[in-house]
Amino acid sequence: MRKIHNLIIIIFIAIFISGIVYYQEVFSLEQMPSDELIEQLKDKSNSKRSDIISTLAFKGNENTIPALIEIIQDKDEKEDIILNTILALGLLRAKEAVPDLINLLDSDDPEIRGQAILILGSFRDKKALPALEKINETEKDDKVKEKLLTTINKIKMGEKEIKINSDVKKKVDEIIQRLSASMIDPSQADLQLYNEVQKLSSEKGAEITPYLIKKTDEICEVIEDYEGAGWMVIPIMSIIDTVGKPALPALRSALQDKTLDKKTHLFIMEAVEHFTSGEKQSER
Repeated sequence: MRKIHNLIIIIFIAIFISGIVYYQEVFSLEQMPSDELIEQLKDKSNSKRSDIISTLAFKGNENTIPALIEIIQDKDEKEDIILNTILALGLLRAKEAVPDLINLLDSDDPEIRGQAILILGSFRDKKALPALEKINETEKDDKVKEKLLTTINKIKMGEKEIKINSDVKKKVDEIIQRLSASMIDPSQADLQLYNEVQKLSSEKGAEITPYLIKKTDEICEVIEDYEGAGWMVIPIMSIIDTVGKPALPALRSALQDKTLDKKTHLFIMEAVEHFTSGEKQSER
């Protein structure tokens, strides 16, 4: 019960420190059906298009991917909208967007090139490798060049397979999405949800932890700032917190994995320190 209470506190603190006004606006968008949001997105005069894109990514609705791909195909689209859409496609794991992301490597804007490269790296799709290696020969921007080298190495290393039962994976994804929704609308943080988190964590904790680490890394790879990534991984880290010490072997193993994003390592280190702090105090 204490862990359930802690989980609620984490969510409410996150909402408070992130700004009440902003999340009231996001909350109003969160309540709209995805189809309605997509219609609003088509109106280029809508000042909330960037927030709508973020909301669609946060909702995790894969049916919105085609509409987002159309945005990055539009050569007359605003830079900030394209950048936010690329990020949304990354968060949605929209690998069907790879051909269009590759096309963005020809953009004159180094920020757009860099963002597309970042997402391609998170997908580990080898189809992108020839285009990335080609642009690597001519890229002049130092920041883009750095992302290129990192992405090429990631793709060559490939993606690690996580062994997890498909039904369990589906349940984990569902709970993460519901926890995310409860961060926007606390009324959705009901006791049933936390009972499900508790049950899943106690029964499948050791099995789901590697998958939760992978989900954390997928977010950290596409969101470059620590605070932004921290907000997005709260639901995942909350589940790990509920798993408790059975998560430690997988967490400690992940700390040795140099393919993981540095931000992922920081979140894992925080979890390990949290679980072992009691042990250190008892040793004294």
